Amino acid sequence: MMKLPFTFGTDQLLFRLVLPGLILALLLWPAGVSVDGASVDPLLYLPVVALFAGWLLGLCDTQIYMLYEGRRYWPMRLRCRALRREQRRLRRLEASAERARASGDRQRYLEACSDIARFPLAPDGERYAAMPTRLGNLMYEYELYPSCKYGLDSVFFFYRIWVSIDKDLRDEIDRKQASVDGALYLSFVLALAAVWFFAWFWILLAADSSGRSVQSLSPWLLGLGERIELAWALPTWVNLQLSGICLVLAYGVYRLSLYAHAQYGEFFKALFDQHRSRLQHQDLLDYLAQATGDPSLGAADFKQANTAVWRYLRWHKVRLSGQAENRNLEAILAARREEDAPAAARIHPQLRHTVR
Repeated sequence: MMKLPFTFGTDQLLFRLVLPGLILALLLWPAGVSVDGASVDPLLYLPVVALFAGWLLGLCDTQIYMLYEGRRYWPMRLRCRALRREQRRLRRLEASAERARASGDRQRYLEACSDIARFPLAPDGERYAAMPTRLGNLMYEYELYPSCKYGLDSVFFFYRIWVSIDKDLRDEIDRKQASVDGALYLSFVLALAAVWFFAWFWILLAADSSGRSVQSLSPWLLGLGERIELAWALPTWVNLQLSGICLVLAYGVYRLSLYAHAQYGEFFKALFDQHRSRLQHQDLLDYLAQATGDPSLGAADFKQANTAVWRYLRWHKVRLSGQAENRNLEAILAARREEDAPAAARIHPQLRHTVR
């Protein structure tokens, strides 16, 4: 998976930094926090913490996406179960589409096909579940689209197209991306808040069961030291309720964001559909054909040509006609020189005899 480059314009700043950072600062408001008896000024706390939290979320952008895609940070057993669930969901959608087609229910058929289209295409043209989450399969589908249709690796060639299009188009695409980034950041912030309130529920529960005061127990648990007194103002079970509410909201925002992600995916695919011609690499193909002595590289169809260019530029590898192995270009050139050396040695004495 990939994460595209982004900037911080007005809309982008609001969605990516200010809004999620402010909500995180509000949800994790340190009620009753005092340092040496002096309360924290909310007018100082809110802007500083909100901006810092938003900036930190931006730094963790790729990690947040990988978590929600199911690409990393999942226990293997949980990941396998979630992947099987996505596979079953795909089969149910396919069965639903078939039943709707057989019964003539066009609306239901189109809805099922629309959901099926959010799964990536396998090399045989069939849909499959590649990731354990809906977002992961959705992103996998539109990121594999350029490779499936044009032989273009989206992670590699997106940046090449990005620098060739005009600024207005870049800003428009970035605004679309900022809205989905902000939604995912918000879901992540709510999930963090759920963990936070749940942790405080256990802290207060431990304090109640041990008969100790929260003021004496919480610094021991959190390692805040003697100078900081934490007195969370909410009752024990209220923290548990807030944890559940935040968890439900996090999941709800995530599910709602899938529609925005799907819309952004269509813009992403349209960028390759309409602007792939800006990728000019025939001169590179001609060079590879001449250097390797394989004329098929220069005369390849557009999908094979795009794959050959990606293979060389990204990995410095070349695959010759009739071979299944990618080889380093220097290794191919060295092998050609070794093949030419005996022939040159045989011709050289004849040339000397002719001169005499």
